[in-house]
Amino acid sequence: MMVILLSVLIVTGLSRIQNVSQRLQTVVDQSNVKIELTSLLYNIVQRRLNTLYDSLLYAIPNEEDKNQNEFLVLDEDFSIAYGQLQTIPASSSETKYLESTRKNLALSLSLQSSILEALHDGKREQALSIMQQQLKPAYEEALNALSQVLRIHTQSTRDAEKQAMEVSENGYLFISVVGAITVLITLLIAFLIMRRVTHTEEELILAKEEAETAARMNAILLEDTSKEVEIRTAQLSETNRELEHAIVQLKQAKNTAESASRSKGEFLANMSHEIRTPMNAVIGMTKLLLDTDLKPEQLDFVQTIHGSGETLLSLINDILDFSKIEAGKLDLESNPFNVLDCVESAMDLVASKASAKNLELITLFEHDVPLSIKGDVTRLRQILLNLLSNAVKFTSHGEIRVHVTTESSNAAGGIILGFAIEDTGIGIPADRIDSLFEEFTQVDATITRRYGGSGLGLAISKRLCELMGGTFSVKSTVDEGSTFKFTLATDVVDNPIPQCLHPNDAVLMGKRILIIDDNLTHLNLLIKQLKHWGCEVTAFSDPIAALELLRARTQAFDAILMDLEMPRLNGLVLTYEVRQLYSVKELPIVIMVILGSMAWQDLGNKSQFPAHLYKPVKLAQLHRGLSSVFTHTPTDEVKQLSAKAHNTNSPQSIQILLAEDNITNQKVALLMLKRLGYRADVANDGEEVLMALENRPYDLIFMDVQMPKLDGLEATRRIRQRWTQPAQSPYIIAMTAHALQGYREQCIAAGMNDYVTKPIKLEELENSINRCLEEQII
Repeated sequence: MMVILLSVLIVTGLSRIQNVSQRLQTVVDQSNVKIELTSLLYNIVQRRLNTLYDSLLYAIPNEEDKNQNEFLVLDEDFSIAYGQLQTIPASSSETKYLESTRKNLALSLSLQSSILEALHDGKREQALSIMQQQLKPAYEEALNALSQVLRIHTQSTRDAEKQAMEVSENGYLFISVVGAITVLITLLIAFLIMRRVTHTEEELILAKEEAETAARMNAILLEDTSKEVEIRTAQLSETNRELEHAIVQLKQAKNTAESASRSKGEFLANMSHEIRTPMNAVIGMTKLLLDTDLKPEQLDFVQTIHGSGETLLSLINDILDFSKIEAGKLDLESNPFNVLDCVESAMDLVASKASAKNLELITLFEHDVPLSIKGDVTRLRQILLNLLSNAVKFTSHGEIRVHVTTESSNAAGGIILGFAIEDTGIGIPADRIDSLFEEFTQVDATITRRYGGSGLGLAISKRLCELMGGTFSVKSTVDEGSTFKFTLATDVVDNPIPQCLHPNDAVLMGKRILIIDDNLTHLNLLIKQLKHWGCEVTAFSDPIAALELLRARTQAFDAILMDLEMPRLNGLVLTYEVRQLYSVKELPIVIMVILGSMAWQDLGNKSQFPAHLYKPVKLAQLHRGLSSVFTHTPTDEVKQLSAKAHNTNSPQSIQILLAEDNITNQKVALLMLKRLGYRADVANDGEEVLMALENRPYDLIFMDVQMPKLDGLEATRRIRQRWTQPAQSPYIIAMTAHALQGYREQCIAAGMNDYVTKPIKLEELENSINRCLEEQII
């Protein structure tokens, strides 16, 4: 870097010296030109003066014209030289002297003319006088001025040459010093470079030796690596061949698995159909037989057969559901439904078994829980029913509660609902809780023998819960009870809120209600709900204490809400005592009865109770029962709102066709329809159905799906294509032993209106007919 800087300085110095020298040379050249021109002017003036003197002194005859011409030539030369001198830059002194020369020469010209005229006229003395007195001084001043100009030019030239010499000497001295420094630095750098080069050369030699050694080693390694690569390549080639073979085998296995999955699905469908078909006869016939007059021993036999058939059907359903989940064939629906109705309908399905064991069924439904949600109502009911059935099975006394809460929610309408099923049963040991959800596993081997069951119910419920985006957990204490809790991720649907959920009800607002129920949980639930409607509530769990309050007449009540089954004093005895104090009109009593209660069935006079409610008490039922007391309107259960209550739709007025190829199933269905007050014609396959419709119109067709010649699905499609008018097209209910996922959708897609599965229960059959009649009425 230093050498470069010094080199730049040297180049810059040389360049500057050259520039200064060029400028000084220009000044010298100009001064020389000025000297030559000034000398020329001086000579011209001198010659003019001499020529004029010669003319006057010697007065050569016939020379006037020649002198005149010479003057003219000299004047012209003077003008040219003077003009050239003016083109060169001049100092102020030079300009002053040159101007003086010009003026004197101009004066001399006019004097010269006067002299020449005098000479021409022969007046030599006069001409001489003009010359001596006037012309000569003018020429002398001009010559003096030119002499000064020559002196100035000469001095300028000398100064410029001297300055040029000084600049050159200083420049060359600077360059010499800088050059010397540069040489020294260059030598130093060269020395360092040589040392570095020498060291680098040594390093290069060493590196070369090391590289040669490494090259030899690399050659050896490369040779070994090449051999290793060849070996690895051969191994990879073999591995690739094995992988290709494995891929082929996997594809074959995949195809085999898919084929096996299809075969499994078909097998499950066929087994479902083949098992349910005889089960339909077993359960259907035993149900019909139970409604006949039987001896006690016969009744016990038939009840055992019916119960075993129901257990076998439950086991078949569990195995089918588990198989569908394992195969990934279980699809969930997503439709709006009423969560309260779902919970209460599940409670209804276990109510008879719970009442047989004198168990209380209680629903705790928090008021912040949205009523309408979106999801799979069937699968939610299945989870609830499974957990409730287990709770009833493993609880011998006490109560079973279903508590529904809102776990969390967001502004977009998403919500997490919590369901807790609590019982007072036998409980589960802490070290056995983890095994609850293992397939085909019970907490204890003796449990299966004592209580029955496949061990699949909880595993299926947990899987279903997880498929619906929820969680599943359990807490339990031996001999105290268990709590099974699960959550459900769903969306809220905007639907009108039923009257039974409105706060501060217009009819019940301010009514004074006395509640008497020995079950504290149920009592607290009733208190909370009635206060939500705006009632003034007084509650007792001891019927004797309540009776003493009534006898004291210290409080007035508008109605009594009373449980039938209570210790120390049951509802019927308590009602008798109340009627000794108040009439029915003064103090109406709404009685709560366990479904199947013999005490209630044997009661002859029920008119003393304006309304009765079946336990577990539903909110809508409770609201309707209390409201009927204060509005004096009779209550009708929803199940009583069937078409048989309408005069226009009596059992004899509806035309039914039964399409069923199995003779046993025909017999069961016809007997069930007869028990409900209906009769039906029979068709053995789909072709006979079409022929029957040609002969007479039918209002309702029970259509088996799997039949010879023409199955139920194709027969339904042809009916919908042929009889397009709503008045001519019958209401078709699928009646099939296929219970796998998707069959209901296939039936509805084919044009069927409803769907019932075998084995058919009498209640389900009646409900399906009622739905048909209600649709026709509408």
